[in-house]
Amino acid sequence: MGAIGGAVLGLAQGAVVGGRQGMAWALATALAWSTGWAVTTAAGVDVERQHAIFGLSGALAATLLLAPLVVARTER
Repeated sequence: MGAIGGAVLGLAQGAVVGGRQGMAWALATALAWSTGWAVTTAAGVDVERQHAIFGLSGALAATLLLAPLVVARTER
């Protein structure tokens, strides 16, 4: 679920960024969202209830993974 949702979102955002950076962003977003769901599951949230988005713990993990890419892009 996380990889698919992250890939769809990442591809849409990556299309705006364009080029190789866009593809890297799409891959990173899929990885971050997968990690977010894994962290949410490890935190004890019942993911079998089919929540639409991961919880706070997963959001923090995804943000920490994607933040360096955002910073690197904005420092240019």
